Amino acid sequence: MKRTEWLQETLQAGMPAFYTWYRKDGGTRSYTWVKNRLQEVR
Repeated sequence: MKRTEWLQETLQAGMPAFYTWYRKDGGTRSYTWVKNRLQEVR
């Protein structure tokens, strides 16, 4: 799976679910920052 395909699936699955995983994995950026970076790749 290509990176862009993974990001599109992530956004379709629900950004809040992805952000929850991101924070649990040690991510420190804000929800808005993460959402905007993911949308830039689309």
